[in-house]
Amino acid sequence: MTMEVLVFKTDLTQQRQSLLSDTLSSLGGLLRWSVDWEDCDRVLRVESDNLPSQAVIERLKLVKIRCEELS
Repeated sequence: MTMEVLVFKTDLTQQRQSLLSDTLSSLGGLLRWSVDWEDCDRVLRVESDNLPSQAVIERLKLVKIRCEELS
């Protein structure tokens, strides 16, 4: 099993943190996640075992959270 770290720029707010938690918890393969609230890009860091970045982007889009993968 190889762990991947995916990094995304988002438009998250702390008020929507519980929505984010509920949304991400439904994704299989997710190990842990965190948001850098100090960064202006509200960087979301996702650790997973084989979770495609597009799956995260699409899931967050369903709850109206803008998410763009950073390289």
